[in-house]
Amino acid sequence: MRKLFYIARVMLLLLVVGLLLYLFLRWNGLLLFPQEAVPKSWQVFGVDVSSYQGEVDWSTLADQGVVFAFCKATEGSTHVDPTFRQNWANAQAAGVLVGAYHFFSYDSPGEMQAENFIAQVPVVVGTLPPVVDIEFYGDKVKNPPSKEETMAILMPLLAMLEDHYGVKPILYATYRSYKRYLEGELEEDYPSDLCADRQTLDFLAIFPFCTLEGL
Repeated sequence: MRKLFYIARVMLLLLVVGLLLYLFLRWNGLLLFPQEAVPKSWQVFGVDVSSYQGEVDWSTLADQGVVFAFCKATEGSTHVDPTFRQNWANAQAAGVLVGAYHFFSYDSPGEMQAENFIAQVPVVVGTLPPVVDIEFYGDKVKNPPSKEETMAILMPLLAMLEDHYGVKPILYATYRSYKRYLEGELEEDYPSDLCADRQTLDFLAIFPFCTLEGL
């Protein structure tokens, strides 16, 4: 009898763990049903690209249902993604709606970061708003800067981008950076792109395990 009780407890524990794992994977877009893993089955499907993807076949992506793309343009105050100009031009040539994103740095003034982005990304009617990608990197993962330090860099960056492009930038944030810096501050003033808060987003970023030819 005690053995049956022990087995039942183990099975219940495994069931609970399995359910929690399922919910975690579904919430983060890491587990999709077959019909969800096909780009053309989505209402609007897009990608983000950088030099990490190498050479991108934009015509092939468009044929698979990719409607829009954000191309990495810059990082910090000096770095320029070496594939940006090629991706920017080729995506538009393939009929893909294009935008550019900047990887935010905690280590340089916001004004200099804005100047770096503006120098690379032209003002083109019909393109998507600029995106600022706010994540943790390097030692910032374990030692994230304070909210005050971050806002002192981020706000001038956003102001300069909005002034130059005539539209509010989109903020991309991980759940952790959103909770630390953006929640209750900028979420109502700027379009948001976040994986975790599905109730208030203008964009929803998920990372499905579907294979796309051309990347």
